[in-house]
Amino acid sequence: ESRIDLYSRVRRPGDGIIAFYHKSCRHFHCSGRMEAESFRSRGIPMLVIDGDCVDDRGDDFLVVKTRIDRFLKELSMMRQA
Repeated sequence: ESRIDLYSRVRRPGDGIIAFYHKSCRHFHCSGRMEAESFRSRGIPMLVIDGDCVDDRGDDFLVVKTRIDRFLKELSMMRQA
């Protein structure tokens, strides 16, 4: 059973996935994009955060925080619906 199948089976309304993908690793980053598309095609909300595990100079903390806050708010609204 794949992770996508497992999560599809056990998730509750309002559950979602926040995933960090290291943008310097092409293999991991590309497979993460494919995984995100698979989750979304099954109606599972997923937020993908791209970053560098070593060098954070290109990352903007406030942008990432805003994206996470917005995603969590969307999940909360799904739970209330």
